[in-house]
Amino acid sequence: MSLTDYVRSSNQKARKENPHKRLFGIDILVQDQLPDRVSLDRVIHRVENSIPPSFVRGIDIIYVGKFAHLEEREVNSVYLDGAIFITNEQDDEDDRLDDLVHEVAHHVETKFAREVYMDGKLGKEFLGKRMRLEKILRFHGFDTSLYDFADTEYSKEFDSFLYKRVGYDKMESLIVGLLPSPYSATSLREYFAIGFENFYLDNGNFLQDITPQLFTKIEELDRIGENND
Repeated sequence: MSLTDYVRSSNQKARKENPHKRLFGIDILVQDQLPDRVSLDRVIHRVENSIPPSFVRGIDIIYVGKFAHLEEREVNSVYLDGAIFITNEQDDEDDRLDDLVHEVAHHVETKFAREVYMDGKLGKEFLGKRMRLEKILRFHGFDTSLYDFADTEYSKEFDSFLYKRVGYDKMESLIVGLLPSPYSATSLREYFAIGFENFYLDNGNFLQDITPQLFTKIEELDRIGENND
């Protein structure tokens, strides 16, 4: 069974089982138990008090559990075909909150792709930062010759280079004043999603200063979202 077919069949199963957890009316199916110290109800409450309800329209269902495709991609969450999948193994409510809002961000950028990307301004800002990052990495002795810093699409190899070769701890110190987080450097889509997280969960405190175009785009979407509620 393909992943798309799995999503469709699981959607039908979930609706029959009538899951009692909901986010803005969207069913949440918990397939595997969460750690005792993690309250899904608190996470739901925090999300519903952080983002405009209209942003989740079009999301069919949210799954929480152990999923092979998450393990294969070495990620904690993914947005796919109108469904959000989140691992049940996060020990921290803040991490689970980040995961959920992050995947909502990917839904939002898909839904409002024209507003986010059409004028090219966000892509231009991101590429400028990637070029600066390459210069910084070279200055600190890292060989960047195997990677295309002008490619805005996600690359597992490039992500692995930043995460394992450079190290996210080192990256944190290198990107001060340049990027919102190490992971935001991996692709244009992740740049947007990390900015979305920061805007709604941390009040966008530093986005306006270091990523003005990203801040402006999300602020514009926020107004659209509020007007559509």
